[in-house]
Amino acid sequence: MIQIDKYSKKYEIALGRRNSAQYATKLDSELKTPGWMELYSKLKSLDKITKVSEFDENETQLVKLFEQLYEKITAPGLDAFISWVESSTTSKNTENIKKFKKYLKSEYDNYADEIEGILTSKEIISNFSADSIFGKLISNFESKIKRLITNFIDSDKFENEIDGLLSKIKLEMDNVSTITELNFTLFNQLFTEEQAKDEKLSFYNDIFENIRKKYQSIEFQKGEDKNTDLYIRINNRISSVKKCITLLVETNIAKDEDEVLKGMFLKFQKEMPVVEDDYLQSLKGFVDNDWENLSDKYYQIKKFYSNAPLSFRPVSFPDLRKGGDLKNLIDSYNLILKDGDIIIKPAATVNEIKTAVNKKSKTIKDLNSDIEKCRISVKEEMTEFIEKYNKQKTMLEKTIEDKEDLKEDFDSIYGEDGALDNLSNGIDEYLSDGSSLLKALSQGIIAQMVDLMKTTTEKFEETLKKTGLKDSIEWLNDLSDYNLSAEFLDADKIKQLLSKGLIKIELTKTYK
Repeated sequence: MIQIDKYSKKYEIALGRRNSAQYATKLDSELKTPGWMELYSKLKSLDKITKVSEFDENETQLVKLFEQLYEKITAPGLDAFISWVESSTTSKNTENIKKFKKYLKSEYDNYADEIEGILTSKEIISNFSADSIFGKLISNFESKIKRLITNFIDSDKFENEIDGLLSKIKLEMDNVSTITELNFTLFNQLFTEEQAKDEKLSFYNDIFENIRKKYQSIEFQKGEDKNTDLYIRINNRISSVKKCITLLVETNIAKDEDEVLKGMFLKFQKEMPVVEDDYLQSLKGFVDNDWENLSDKYYQIKKFYSNAPLSFRPVSFPDLRKGGDLKNLIDSYNLILKDGDIIIKPAATVNEIKTAVNKKSKTIKDLNSDIEKCRISVKEEMTEFIEKYNKQKTMLEKTIEDKEDLKEDFDSIYGEDGALDNLSNGIDEYLSDGSSLLKALSQGIIAQMVDLMKTTTEKFEETLKKTGLKDSIEWLNDLSDYNLSAEFLDADKIKQLLSKGLIKIELTKTYK
């Protein structure tokens, strides 16, 4: 009795293969040969069977005919798969290969879908361009598949392991066949739409080629499990290449007008150490740390020398606490200016460039640090000066209350647009955070402010002297405390100070 379920399944498989574009033409030609036409005639004769007894008599012939036809229809796919397996394995175990072929023919019904799926994906992969930018990656993938097949053939456990093998190969090849980037022949096909419009990206071509070469390996890398599927590793490699592209583009080096800086970037990147075979993270570390640090220093140097050089008249500031430091600042600036801008020779090594940039940058950084310290110091000293004389404003104001001829002198110090007012404005404009102390020195403004301090002191002393109270006030200021004994009592001075409201006397009775 014919096993209907068995042959129904075979019929569905045969029908699918018969309609397959991959094999249809070849089958049509084969089935038109004399031998198959004779079998076809026998098959047509079976159409005349009308009785069960006649069917039973011809059942064996019908089954044999179907099996012949089934084998012929499925043979192209099976033969192609077996041929691929034979070409893929490096196993020397010819006996096992024969056993596997025999086993596969007998069990083809169970593995037909996997085999055809593998062959379809194999065809797509084999049609990837020979000039693919990921040619070696594809080659390495194929080598891994061959190793899987070889290990399987050598294991001699077809029945137990074939399901896992075919499922694994199909999974890998189905997914790899859909990775469109594997068919790219030009590196710029990996660019985003926006990146593709940027003609200056050709600056990175040598680096791009280096990146491409770095990501041809399919061996597991940092961050991947040893059991990571091969197609996932391939996607990871392509993703890493794209991330490297974005990382380089975002440096904007290609758009920089400084050819020396661009040359430095190429030289430094070329000698960049790759840590743990992780090119992407190594490139990121180089860009974010080494290059950013070096380029910042380079820009600092360029900025210093791009400013118009300052000139200074011979000057000293003996009246300032940091007057000597101001003189040293001018000397240091002139020395750096005389040394000239940094020169990077094309033949210079990375270490030579680093040394030159770091040395020049440190000199400028130290100068800027000293400038800032002096700016703060001078600002504090001048601010203290203003505070000192503001504290004496009331005293001087009281001493000139009945002296109209001294009010002009008073106003020259304390009035609107007076000396202290001008000095305060000078501090705000030339000594505030972010202001240029060197520029103020070059323009003579600091010298003018120091002169203003000097003339303010002189005017204050002169005005105080004109009031006739200078000696009395100095006597008062020299007292160590205000509990006076008879020997220190100067009645005239006390009376004079009392009359101007500059002191107040409190009496303490020493007896009951």
